[in-house]
Amino acid sequence: MIHHGGKLLEFSARFDIPVEDWLDLSTGVSPYTYPVSDIPTNVWNRLPEDEDGLIEAAQRYYQSPHLLPIAGSQAGIQLLPSLLCEHRVLDKASTLPMFSTKALRVLLPKVGYKEHQHAWQQCVAKGFAELSFYDGKPDEQSIANCDVLLVINPNNPQGIKFAPRIIQSWLSALPEHGCLVVDEAFMDMTPDHSALTLYPQGVPSNLFVFRSVGKFFGLAGMRLGFLFASADWLAKVQSRLGPWTVPGPTRYVAKQALLDQKWQKNNREQLMSDGKKMRTLLSVFFQEIEGQTLFHTVKCAEAEKRHMQLAERGILVRLCDEGDALRFGLPREQSQWLRLEDTLRDIWSNLSR
Repeated sequence: MIHHGGKLLEFSARFDIPVEDWLDLSTGVSPYTYPVSDIPTNVWNRLPEDEDGLIEAAQRYYQSPHLLPIAGSQAGIQLLPSLLCEHRVLDKASTLPMFSTKALRVLLPKVGYKEHQHAWQQCVAKGFAELSFYDGKPDEQSIANCDVLLVINPNNPQGIKFAPRIIQSWLSALPEHGCLVVDEAFMDMTPDHSALTLYPQGVPSNLFVFRSVGKFFGLAGMRLGFLFASADWLAKVQSRLGPWTVPGPTRYVAKQALLDQKWQKNNREQLMSDGKKMRTLLSVFFQEIEGQTLFHTVKCAEAEKRHMQLAERGILVRLCDEGDALRFGLPREQSQWLRLEDTLRDIWSNLSR
């Protein structure tokens, strides 16, 4: 089972600290939640409809025409590998990529959001895929020898970010019928770096891009993301997911958030300021700091022990999967910043004694 951040109730019970006394920095979700207005009763009463304006709002926000709302990018991450494996042999007249009958050669980042690897492992177990991994960035030879390349941009938890032209060059370097999957869950802080900027008329049939609404808008509980792909692939994904995958209230709130450019601008500026503040704070205690605005990852000795020491003091951070680093999200209130600084100082000053 993959462990994620946000397990506040679990840690509250484990350490016998009331939920309200915790400082939860274990996710990369913005601490500033988009203000949700009253949701009309009919939105709760009626089944969701595609003609409610959400699609148009998303097309405007992301500046890309072909997209599909999904129940968080996680829903697409879980589904896409099986679809690609099932369609590794297609009619040559199809506009979709046609793979060989052999297992798909999938190239994944060694460090990154592990749900991708978990989803592909299900295909490996059936003999439909074989996995290999790259450190930091994929090299040309590895790209030329894979059928599916996954890029997490920016990488979570490392924060490594690749420019759109780099992404495009990797797409071109793939073998015939190869596919590129780009996870842009944390791209909202720097939308000009999105691969979508290169394809204003829609992405090609061998490119898939995931975007998340929850991170930047502070609406993780709403469970909404978007998949960008060719019209044919979107139709296949929608057919597999079935109707009404995104609830009406989620669609209602998301439409408002995606159209609210003033709030987006103010939020982006606030988060940029907070991100710089976090990096400055962490640099007092750590030498190796990675990440981006919404989260910062620090390498440290005995990371698991430090994770527990913070938890004992009611501060929850993310212990990275490799067990050698901690990831910090952003506090919201000044009192929370002071609490974090005091706690770090207390723990790390004791280490030097």
